[in-house]
Amino acid sequence: MKLKFLTTVFAFALTFFITSCNSDKDSEEINSNPNLIIGKWTWQEPTAKCPSYREFKTNKTLIYMQFDGNCKALVDNLTYELVGDKIKIGSDEDETETIIELTDKIMITSFVSYNGIQKRTYTKIP
Repeated sequence: MKLKFLTTVFAFALTFFITSCNSDKDSEEINSNPNLIIGKWTWQEPTAKCPSYREFKTNKTLIYMQFDGNCKALVDNLTYELVGDKIKIGSDEDETETIIELTDKIMITSFVSYNGIQKRTYTKIP
């Protein structure tokens, strides 16, 4: 009985250790190449008539360009900070997204909204 208990505890501890190390690795990969975030990212079809986008700049400013149905632009000029795998947006960091995946073409983030935890997939646009 004691052996079964110790085996269960060991399995749980091993699972916890592997899981926690994996998230640290993801954060380290993002920190080792933070310039991957620089550029224009859209969550809409890039072939859309007027795709809305976010443009992350090297000076930690963020242009949030949103278009209505008539392609009229609504622009927000914000700041951002990349801390580990978190993107903190706004002067009061009123919005935070967690980067799940980041390559030179795809960025997948999760964030909390009034509907709970959401995921969003961005593609880099020229």
